[in-house]
Amino acid sequence: MHRRVRLDNLRGMDPVTLEVTITDVLRKPMGQIEPITLVDLLALATAELPASLRPAIRRFCDRIAREIADIPDGASWSAFLAEIDELPPERIPPWLREQLQLEAAREDRPPVSIERLQASLERWSAVAPEPFNLGTRGIKVARRAAAPPASSAPPKRRSRASSGPRASTSSRSRAPKQAEDPERQLLISQTVQERLAKYAAKGLAEFALLKSVPMQIASEQPGVTGAEVLAVLRDLEGKGIVRRTSGRWLLADRSYS
Repeated sequence: MHRRVRLDNLRGMDPVTLEVTITDVLRKPMGQIEPITLVDLLALATAELPASLRPAIRRFCDRIAREIADIPDGASWSAFLAEIDELPPERIPPWLREQLQLEAAREDRPPVSIERLQASLERWSAVAPEPFNLGTRGIKVARRAAAPPASSAPPKRRSRASSGPRASTSSRSRAPKQAEDPERQLLISQTVQERLAKYAAKGLAEFALLKSVPMQIASEQPGVTGAEVLAVLRDLEGKGIVRRTSGRWLLADRSYS
């Protein structure tokens, strides 16, 4: 059974980060995408998008339209409508409302399916859809503070009386090592390898992986940083699973499992 993909905080995201984040999800079938993420992606059909993203969104919407039309009546159709009905009405985008209007006009849908759908459409009509606005919000990158300038004066000699044991001084100055979470690292590793497997020929730019992987797994492992992803990449590189070339990461020349 496939795990459904959920992408949070898409609205207000800057175009570059948005494109990196959703590229893989746009290739997934509707059943593998969480409903709240699905409606946000469909809302892009009426958003002001960069030219590089428009064809992918158009293809995605065309495919979703076919998938909706292919949902059989009965339990499958009821389950689909139930999931959409659970969402806030303002999150139901114009594209999906229009597509479902077409479904309501089909003559080959039984009356019970049409009645259920018309009830939803009527309820949504009282609430204006929330527009999908792009922004300038990307992922914040923590900058390392600059080291203070080195002093040209020779270091002061400490007297034996004032100096304590070296071991205690070292233990006080050394920061405690943060405990590693094997489950968190495993999920990062699996996600990295899944993404690289889809781009086996050219791989992915390092910056794209550091941005997109934390977003992709945010619902399961919140707060993953680019530094954690990079650490996992280097570990996989040491094991011969991935390799880095010209700022891009690729799966090594071996069968992917």
